[in-house]
Amino acid sequence: DAQRFSARWLPDGSAYETWEESEETDGGRDLVVHDVPGDGRRVLVPAAHLVPQDAAAPLAVEDYTWSADRARLLIYTNSKRVWRRNTRGDYWVLDRASRELRQLGGDAPASTLMFATFAPSGRQVAYVRDKNVYVEDLHEQHIRQVTHASSADVINGTFDWEY
Repeated sequence: DAQRFSARWLPDGSAYETWEESEETDGGRDLVVHDVPGDGRRVLVPAAHLVPQDAAAPLAVEDYTWSADRARLLIYTNSKRVWRRNTRGDYWVLDRASRELRQLGGDAPASTLMFATFAPSGRQVAYVRDKNVYVEDLHEQHIRQVTHASSADVINGTFDWEY
């Protein structure tokens, strides 16, 4: 059984990040930083911080993005296939200082958000849902619909096939 290895360099090139099996949380993976050069290794985000309230296990992270200041981690999980790619899913934000883990989208059904991204300030996240673009304020926990599809044929925030 071959294992897949994936690493991301820190912006300054001083280290790289990998997801590794957690030694402390069953079934979870820690986000680990490896210093370069050298063999320094430290757990940046333990799997225990990725367990939603009322859940028994950590989120199965499929992709992630940092806010510009690296204070918040945007996590993509529970994805579903749309045509050729898994582009719909659930997004969660981990505030590293408070350790608060919160799912985005309010009352959105599971696996319905697409293309979430942090605002440059890191205080908001934009995403696509139901053919429209939304912005969610992470402090106020307020969701604002930015676009309004005028018909079933209009899709905002993403593309569709054209034949």
